[in-house]
Amino acid sequence: MKKKVNSILFLILLSGLSILYPQEKSTELNLGLNFINNINTKKFDKYWSISPAFGLNLSAKEDIGEFGFGFNLAKFNKKVPSAENFYGIDYYFMYKNQVKIFDDFYLEAKINFGIFEFRFTDLDLSLTNDAGEVEREFFIKYLLGFSYLINKNWQAEILSSFQKIYTRKTIDFINLEMGLKYKFNSPDWLEEFFN
Repeated sequence: MKKKVNSILFLILLSGLSILYPQEKSTELNLGLNFINNINTKKFDKYWSISPAFGLNLSAKEDIGEFGFGFNLAKFNKKVPSAENFYGIDYYFMYKNQVKIFDDFYLEAKINFGIFEFRFTDLDLSLTNDAGEVEREFFIKYLLGFSYLINKNWQAEILSSFQKIYTRKTIDFINLEMGLKYKFNSPDWLEEFFN
């Protein structure tokens, strides 16, 4: 119950930021590249070492924040013979809001939710793996941090995140995340489609 209350409070915080600091309607899109380093692996330390993850995301700015989607990819290397190497891929939808602190610095809060995929076949990222080699579970991730506007098109961000993967026994990750985003205007055909 406490976890659900915390999730609801976090969502209220996100939506409250947009009410206090409304954003202008625009047609801008953001393409992001992420680097993710896990800083807690207590459940996995005995069995796997986690390589840094990389990811891509695309988002659009709206009146109440930024909405988007993306994916992250990490390699889990076995430490014991009984374990298997696997890739961890999370596909997600995201909501983000930010508040200007001063000059070009912003406080950011995000929430990602989607599917975390365990791919147990080394070097095989195709969608045609046998059912026993792929496991998919729901996850939710909360992120909080800062961003800096480098210029009108580029923004750097650093965030801490807490990710919960809902397997039979839930898996929790705490990560340090760094990213670089490129802002550009949406193509004319896309604006026409949505108008």
